[in-house]
Amino acid sequence: MRSSAETHSWDDVVDRLAEIADASSSAQGRIIIGIDGRCAAGKTTLAQRLRERLDERFEVEAPVSPTVASRRPPTLVSSPRLLAAEAGETLSPDSPAPATMTPPTAVIPMDHFFLRPEQRTAERFAEPGGNIDYERFSDEVIEPLRAGRPFSYQPFDCQAGELGAPIEVTPSRVTIVEGSYALHPRFADAYGLSVLLTVDPDTQRHRLEERSPGLVDRFEHEWIPLEERYLTATGIAHQVDAIIDTSDGDTLTVTAVEGEGDGAGIGVTSTTAHAAVVTSTTTPPA
Repeated sequence: MRSSAETHSWDDVVDRLAEIADASSSAQGRIIIGIDGRCAAGKTTLAQRLRERLDERFEVEAPVSPTVASRRPPTLVSSPRLLAAEAGETLSPDSPAPATMTPPTAVIPMDHFFLRPEQRTAERFAEPGGNIDYERFSDEVIEPLRAGRPFSYQPFDCQAGELGAPIEVTPSRVTIVEGSYALHPRFADAYGLSVLLTVDPDTQRHRLEERSPGLVDRFEHEWIPLEERYLTATGIAHQVDAIIDTSDGDTLTVTAVEGEGDGAGIGVTSTTAHAAVVTSTTTPPA
């Protein structure tokens, strides 16, 4: 079930999400936000802008946190779930308030958890959402975040094809997990607020041509089909708090989602425009 779509500026959307995160973390001590969606839809951009806005609200300097540089140029409508989040009622039930709130906001990119070479089997890629090391992410990130304890993880270096130096993470008042597969069913219940970003195929291709001109064909024939299979099979569009279409650039189209629904017409569950045959078992660059 969903409400009608509304258009907003980036600032309006970021302000609304920041209000919800601030209220929820104030009431419950901590919140984890998941930002998933199509490649080139603006997931990293939204995560960075939200972190900056939250740091402004918390009146501290932006902390050092695990994140990646911006690579993409790119008030939510209310629903019962969003209103509950704003009131501090949508956090994971097993998330105790940490003793300290430093740093107040952290961003963890899913790009750090692409599959290692030895994991890239035909069986793994046949699994919707299998193009991510969800086991390692669940064990090394989600479980410590739930428990509110410090942890470290090794980011996968796509260029080197191996795990990099460990990143130390301190439990934050707000943790934002951003990137494709962030709302994988294995850990989707950990999020107090979930957002799905989408973009139309033409705009997506244009952004990819600007961002990674030498990799557009691989995106269209390998990595995008894997994302589309995952989005369709998991039905994430029916489960998130909001769907944000960034196709228009400066103006976002926001749809608030209430519970499960048919998802028709939202433009997230249909993969016709992106259809392609997946024949490779490679990982997109970070």
